[in-house]
Order: sequence, then C-alpha cells, then structure tokens
Amino acid sequence: MHGRPAARGTVVRTPARRRPDAPRERAGLPAPPLPFPMPSVRPSHTRSLARALAAATLTATALSVAAARPAGAQFQAFTVGTPLAGNQAFGGAFGIDFDVGAAPIVVSALGAFDDGQDGLRSPITVRLYERTTQSLFASLTFPTGTGAMLRGGYRIADLATALRLPAGFQGSLVATGYGDPQERLANNGYWPFPGTITTGGFLDFVGGGRYTLDPDAFPTTVDGGPAVHFAGANVVFDRAPTAVVATSTVPEPSTWALVGAGLLVVSAVARRRRAAAEGPAGGRRDDV
Repeated sequence: MHGRPAARGTVVRTPARRRPDAPRERAGLPAPPLPFPMPSVRPSHTRSLARALAAATLTATALSVAAARPAGAQFQAFTVGTPLAGNQAFGGAFGIDFDVGAAPIVVSALGAFDDGQDGLRSPITVRLYERTTQSLFASLTFPTGTGAMLRGGYRIADLATALRLPAGFQGSLVATGYGDPQERLANNGYWPFPGTITTGGFLDFVGGGRYTLDPDAFPTTVDGGPAVHFAGANVVFDRAPTAVVATSTVPEPSTWALVGAGLLVVSAVARRRRAAAEGPAGGRRDDV
C-alpha cells in the first residue's frame, strides 16, 4: 500500500501507471485529436477496410500489356517457289473461300500472283468478300509492271486502312484480270496448291474454290478440287491485337506507399477504439 496511512475502514485508491496523456484523462478532457479527423468505425467496417486495401493492392499491381506478337509480324497466306509460270488464261473472276477462326484477324494487304515473277503484263484486281452476303469488304487493283513489292511469287500492296475481320467471318478472296495469255494464273487442277499455305492457326481455307465468267461479279459457281489449287489472289493478315492482364511479381513503390497508408489508418482506428472503451478515467482500478 502506497501513500499516507488511512483511517480504519477507509478505501484508498492507488494511482495506476498512466500513459503520457493520463493528465488529460484525469481532468476529464478528451484525448488529443489525431492529425486528421477519424470517423467512428465499427469492427465490421475495419474488416471491410482491410479487404478494400487488399483489393486496391492487387489492382495497383495489375499491368495492361499488348498482345504478344510484335508489330509487323504478319502472315502471307500463299507463297510459291520462284520462278513459277502460270498455265491458264481466264478472263472471268475466280476465288478461294476462307473462314476466320475463334479470334478476329486484321487484314493489312492483298496480293496478286505474278506469272513468271517478272512483272505484271496486265492489271490484276483482287477483292475480298463476305461470301454469305456477297458484300465487298476490300479491293485493290495492281498496275502493270514491277511497281508493287514482289514477295513469295506475289505482288503485295497495303490496304489504305487495315481491315478487321471478326471471329467466324466467312470470306472469299477473288482475282480477275488473268485473261491475257501473257499473264496467266497457275491452276493445279485437282492437285494441291503448288506452294506453301500459311494460316497461323487463325483461319481455314474451305470448299473447292469458285468462279464466274463475269469479271465484275461475285463468283457463285463452286469449283471442284482442293480448297486451294490455284495461284491468283492473296492476303496478308495477323491476329487482331487484344489486351491481356499480367500481375507484377514485385510491388511498385506506389503500392508499398498505399499499403503503409492503409496500415496507419487501421492502427489509428484501433487506438481510438481502445481509448473510447477505457473511458475518460483510463488506467486500472485497484481496490484495497
């Protein structure tokens, strides 16, 4: 027992060890204010704040990145070994059918077979249709000569604006202008295409080809043979860019700052709740 002797039957209260702000509590004064106002927070609100903080941390570490394929990494559907001479003069229009797969593609250029790869001797027009509606989506005319770039046996020219084709698109590549005996298409009949077919896994060539005697019309007569058995129209394409989400394995400095601020808020709320629970007197009561 500490302090002076007490009369018999008197209860003596021994002061408990106080915190630095105990004088304010003894005087019935409120606890010193926090450096910023704090609302009254219930335990459930504290848990919600912790969950929100965790969600914010994950969001802060999410990075939006572009598709993995670099710009310019494109597929040319058809290439032939050079030199390859044409073998059929046909004045109408003839086409190759294709279906886009599960992902959309972007068509950036069209191509026309160059008989002998020594320059076009007549203008060649290449058109891209949606074949179920026969709607024209793109068209390019290649002039005579060697002005257009030669790649894989075909003259290649860019579209003025790249064309996005949705997943499941049903198209036809149609060529016309090969009626001049000096500029013929290469028709392999019932044998496969005399070169390499590249789809990139993004489209499939289907059917048996198609043709019409009218050079300005969509070819509606279905041909026989493999899906690709002649060299005429060509297409340059790639998968359409898509956004993917990747998470950073090492948090950024801004993330650490966000976590630290959240912990300070939670700690301040907990201290204020403890002070409110102890009451203005504070400390521990010892009875003798």
